[in-house]
Amino acid sequence: MTARNSSGVVGVHPRTELIRKPSGKEYEYYYWVSRWPGCKLKAGVKWPIHKFGDDDAFVLAVLCRRWGTEIRDRVIAEFMDTVDAKRYKQILSLRRHEA
Repeated sequence: MTARNSSGVVGVHPRTELIRKPSGKEYEYYYWVSRWPGCKLKAGVKWPIHKFGDDDAFVLAVLCRRWGTEIRDRVIAEFMDTVDAKRYKQILSLRRHEA
């Protein structure tokens, strides 16, 4: 893993997008993004923090990267069915926190 890796997991990174509405109001959206060689989505698969929470979005991005699928519903379903507390904590322990 290189020093550029900001998440602690290869192919997973945080992203911030600034959205400007026609009214001129600006909103910041925060995501965890997963990408891998052969990913069909140019920008990768986004997991919004405002929808899933920071920890769940990170874990979903890691699982998406490991399974190599762009199908979010499949990742969420398998996450709900197979990820127990021990595995969840193990994935979270991979996360690099900025100082």
